[in-house]
Amino acid sequence: MKKTAYFLLLYLLCMASFAFIKAGASDGYVKLLPFVTKEMTKASYWSQKESDADRLLADSYDIQRMNENAFGVENTKLCDLKKQPKSFNGETFNANLRQRLQKNADQLLGRTYTRSGHKTDAAFFEAMIDNAINPEVSHKRVPFKYAVVTSRSELRAYPSGEAILDAPNDLDLDYQYYDSLRVNEPLLIYAYSNDGNWCFARSLCFRGWVRCSDIAVCRNREEWLQAWDIPEERTLVVYGSKVILEASNYAPDITGKLLTIGTKLELVGSDSNELINNRSEYNNYAVYLPIRLKDGSYAKKPVLISEHSKVHVGYLRLTKTNIAKVAFEVLGDVYGWGGMLLSDDCSGLARNTYRCFGLELGHNSTCQAAMPVKGYDLSGLSDAEKYRIIEDLPLGSILYFKGHEMLYLGHENGHYYVINALSAMLDGSGRSKKKIGSVVINTLDVRRPNGKTWISELTYANIPYRER
Repeated sequence: MKKTAYFLLLYLLCMASFAFIKAGASDGYVKLLPFVTKEMTKASYWSQKESDADRLLADSYDIQRMNENAFGVENTKLCDLKKQPKSFNGETFNANLRQRLQKNADQLLGRTYTRSGHKTDAAFFEAMIDNAINPEVSHKRVPFKYAVVTSRSELRAYPSGEAILDAPNDLDLDYQYYDSLRVNEPLLIYAYSNDGNWCFARSLCFRGWVRCSDIAVCRNREEWLQAWDIPEERTLVVYGSKVILEASNYAPDITGKLLTIGTKLELVGSDSNELINNRSEYNNYAVYLPIRLKDGSYAKKPVLISEHSKVHVGYLRLTKTNIAKVAFEVLGDVYGWGGMLLSDDCSGLARNTYRCFGLELGHNSTCQAAMPVKGYDLSGLSDAEKYRIIEDLPLGSILYFKGHEMLYLGHENGHYYVINALSAMLDGSGRSKKKIGSVVINTLDVRRPNGKTWISELTYANIPYRER
């Protein structure tokens, strides 16, 4: 009996030691910012603090109405592509384009750097501007071309692969990058660059240059609409950080294709027994993937996405539980200025989170702060007054200060927490700038590189899913 008790005690001690080592390794190797615990890195930690975590905040009708209202506000920069005219004035297009590109160059000239570390000069920008102006676009009425994105890409400031760096040693802040583009996003094409490698395009959020090799041009407007304007019941939404299509010897063009958060594809919905790229559909979603043919035209190809991937049939229900779930899918991901590094920045995090619910936000913090939703002016208030307003805000609200935004999570023990894609902050000593470069959780106690706390710098807050 004593021997049995001894071995039982020994077993329990071993199990306890194993659990301790396992927990210690996890906690010790994942670095967290001050006042953030390991438990707080789980989405459920924050949603469970909400009494109405699973209540539907807006249905599909509400979301459609909010999108339409946002399209009508100029400062959101959102564009209802379906309602745009079929042509534009080519006589003024090139003149306006040159003026806009030159104005941007004047702001960047001499204070930015090339990839080789040299300061940018007039000749550097003139070469890119000359490539942008295509003399073929000179008619009074020029028809738009209709395209969809076939490979994860970005809108750029100039039709060039040249970098425009903020500092000679900072390759991750390139002013060429405006916004990320996901597979199957629709575009209106104005013109091609002189070298034929770039298109000047309008997305839902912004305008800029995209590589021709990353898009496919549809034969007509009807084909374009059928590619992306999909009924919700036939839509598969990617809500995970990244889904990578599996390798195929029968379809090498889809091998390793990257689908990032917010991507929307059409479900095939077929009951046929035909193979898809030499595979059966079992335990997979069959969807249509847009592809670019050799002549640059559009086609679609059925592909399979494993059922264990972070995807959802139709938009996710807009609840606080799901807002936290989607936002935390990118926790720890690299910070991607303007869509760099196949990732997103602070405004991109918010936009992609809500895109999974069918709700469209503007492309940067200025545009999102202009959304016609319930908002709070925090400028000029004391820290205490700001905290009183913030603690009544629901999970998923967006907090803003100049040049940055974050998603509010909640408060605990006198600290107020946010999740955000963060480039840099002041280090713990309060004396030097600390590079972050990731999606992180932090409190509003932290300090910006200018030495001021985030709470003191906050100027605005809004609730993206609550109408004004």
